[in-house]
Amino acid sequence: NFLNNQNILLLTRDPISRIKTFINHGESTVKTNYSIKENTDKALDRVRYQQEKKYPDINTVSLAMKTIFFSYYTDIKPFLEIQNHQEKQKKKYQYNIFYIDTKDILPEKAFDTFKNLALEFNFNPPNKEEKDKFQQKIWNEFVHFLPFNLILCKKDYPFLKKDIEISIVQNHLKTGQDYKKYFIEKNNNLYEKIAICINDKDLKLLVNNKQILQELKQYFFNFTKSLKKQIDFHKEVFVDENQILEFLSKNKNLTLNLKKTLDYELQHIKQHRPDIVASWKYYQEFEKMCEKLDKKE
Repeated sequence: NFLNNQNILLLTRDPISRIKTFINHGESTVKTNYSIKENTDKALDRVRYQQEKKYPDINTVSLAMKTIFFSYYTDIKPFLEIQNHQEKQKKKYQYNIFYIDTKDILPEKAFDTFKNLALEFNFNPPNKEEKDKFQQKIWNEFVHFLPFNLILCKKDYPFLKKDIEISIVQNHLKTGQDYKKYFIEKNNNLYEKIAICINDKDLKLLVNNKQILQELKQYFFNFTKSLKKQIDFHKEVFVDENQILEFLSKNKNLTLNLKKTLDYELQHIKQHRPDIVASWKYYQEFEKMCEKLDKKE
């Protein structure tokens, strides 16, 4: 039977941090192609949060609680029930349940974590040559802004025989040659973090035209300035875990509902990996808050 003796791996995270990420997640506009004539501030103002707001709203905590699946125990309960039933019939039926925490797949730990998982789950371990890939964080401050495709339209530049596309991407995600050295000064604070990719023939055409090369240098100066401004703005308005705990402390019903859910869903991990639960700083603060509420009653 396929279900016999299976390994089950669950990825966990501090529940309060999960709520934070939901609130701060946001989405970017569908548009990715832009004209050099467009204002870079407006072009990069492309992130919207719940209810189409330009900033995260702490009041969406309740929506987060309805949307996020904290279903750790719910997911494994059917397997545990099957296992218990088979054990009563003296049949060999074993599910090995493993937990790893999100902090174990952060850039500084991900490579070693997957090496260990490879041994446990019998898949090919990552090679040393791939270590750099494991040290990158894909969901980062650039994710809503890049890739960004700059289009030079032939209708705006008569000497062009076709539209030219220039792609701005995260440096570690580039798939082509990076030619930013032609357009951005090395002292630019985003120089090492982004790549500017363009077809070789198109590049030669552009760098040999002094007028358009100067336009592009000015454009990318404005672009990186606008990009930095947007990144800084969103970091500033992000909701943090302490704000969520403060919000919950003023909303007793929400707090009690969340506690009821987590008491049920975390029962297995508390029993088998108490070290993971103990490492959740904000969940521990949440538990203390609930204890105070109980004492007040």
